[in-house]
Amino acid sequence: MDEYIDAMKLAWTGEDFAFEGTGYTAVGNRVRPTPAQKPHPPLLIGGNSKRALRRAAEKGDAWHPFFMPQTVTRTARTADLETEQDMAAAIAYLHDHCAKIGRAEPPRVLCSATFTAGKGFSAQEAIDHYGRLEALGLHGSGAEVTAGSRAEWCDLVRRFGEDVIAKIG
Repeated sequence: MDEYIDAMKLAWTGEDFAFEGTGYTAVGNRVRPTPAQKPHPPLLIGGNSKRALRRAAEKGDAWHPFFMPQTVTRTARTADLETEQDMAAAIAYLHDHCAKIGRAEPPRVLCSATFTAGKGFSAQEAIDHYGRLEALGLHGSGAEVTAGSRAEWCDLVRRFGEDVIAKIG
């Protein structure tokens, strides 16, 4: 994965490049058009393992952890990340590694859905949840909206926007 990231960063310059990795060689390549973002698109590095955390610190712009119960991580072959304490420990490891490699500003921490808004959800519970995640060092997190119909889903999304996002955003 590290080699692919290095090769893509070279490719995104728009200049001729060559790259020799452990499993492939790229000779005399050029990729155009170049990305609109400079020097390249933001790299969101996912995974819960210590290697994923180090990769995010060394090569990424953001880290994307996955809150997963241990029953899933056993089959997904990734590290457990189930509680807010697990997240705090992972972020501390990320920051420690950044200090070790001389990275002044750690990558942002962005999650997918960490809260489920269904019928009867508590806006205050959601606000408190996102506040705790922010206090841990997360920069952003999504929400899952579950409903029995399209109309109910639209109503829940509107309510979540008005009662949660408008108050924390």
